[in-house]
Amino acid sequence: MKILTFYNFNNICSVSLKNNEKISYEINCVNKNSNFSVLFTINKILFKNSLKLKDVDVISFSNGPGSFTGIRTSIILAKGLSIGSNVPLMSISMLEIYAYKAKKITCYKNFLVILKANKKNLYFGKYILSKNNLLFKKKEIFLSNKNAYKKIKMLKKNWIIIKNFNSILFNKIKKKKILNINNINALDIIFLTLKKIKFKKKINNNIIFPNYLNNTMILKKKKINNLK
Repeated sequence: MKILTFYNFNNICSVSLKNNEKISYEINCVNKNSNFSVLFTINKILFKNSLKLKDVDVISFSNGPGSFTGIRTSIILAKGLSIGSNVPLMSISMLEIYAYKAKKITCYKNFLVILKANKKNLYFGKYILSKNNLLFKKKEIFLSNKNAYKKIKMLKKNWIIIKNFNSILFNKIKKKKILNINNINALDIIFLTLKKIKFKKKINNNIIFPNYLNNTMILKKKKINNLK
């Protein structure tokens, strides 16, 4: 199986390709035109593997949550690649990718992922490990720092908290295990994609929903065909 993944964050784009048993990885700095940088990196990794985009079986990427513009850009790029090469898409929540990365390096079964949305709010995701070793989403919401702190204090199970930023919020939390994970990349996405395909998780043919989580976003549940 051939799987192509890409990820854009903080002016860095990463692309990974699974070409049967071989896995390749490329990283590149993003210029003002982020889609051009991603496309350049994708072409580079395909060329090194003597492949064309139409040879790929699935394209996988994160559909959020994150910046409004970043999510739209990634989805539009993925859809363009999919339509142009007739390759199906798989979109994965960024919160789930963080949880899966934490699962690989810990022995925990309950994961709470907290990512910064802005100064006053957070993206908040709860995951538990299922019997088939996949993560089951219990909740993904957009919360204020204050409400997130209340929810964390109420946790009764043996949860591990995953974060990627520093905050006064975490200095207040006592007797909770906190794991700081640096930014994810395309390699993290490719291993989770493999897991999902193995257990026949849904692959979409050009139909992708943005995962904003922010209820104030009017386009929260609209298909990418309606994004302009």
